[in-house]
Amino acid sequence: MQQLTKILSRLALGLVGAVVLGVGAAALYLDHYLDSATGPGAAPVEFRIEKGQSFRTVSRALAARDIITKPWLLDFYARWTGRAGRIHAGDYLLAPGATPRDLLEQFLRGDVRLFSFTLVEGWNQWDLQRAIAARPELEATLGPEDW
Repeated sequence: MQQLTKILSRLALGLVGAVVLGVGAAALYLDHYLDSATGPGAAPVEFRIEKGQSFRTVSRALAARDIITKPWLLDFYARWTGRAGRIHAGDYLLAPGATPRDLLEQFLRGDVRLFSFTLVEGWNQWDLQRAIAARPELEATLGPEDW
């Protein structure tokens, strides 16, 4: 009986050791992935996050555009750290060589691409509406009934 207890305790200790090593290896792998450069090319990449889009959808879209390679890993990290639901919608300009961690931080900051628009003195509301409609990157949120 004493010998069986000794064997079971060694087996349990070995199992705990294997689990600890496995978790440590997984953490190192995740950390390495999050800090590795993303996507091909040397030019910035335009990327849009729609309002209400889930982070899982965002990470899959990043992978579909060859910006990241393991969307499930980035999604896991964002959910595990409680950040997945805090990303901001908008148009982003992703820097070449950005890491998955950099991309997540950019989405959390809401560091979106900015567009300039000039209002010309003397325009009436119809001139303004035409100018906004001519720029697809701009979204008019006020209609004629709001003037």
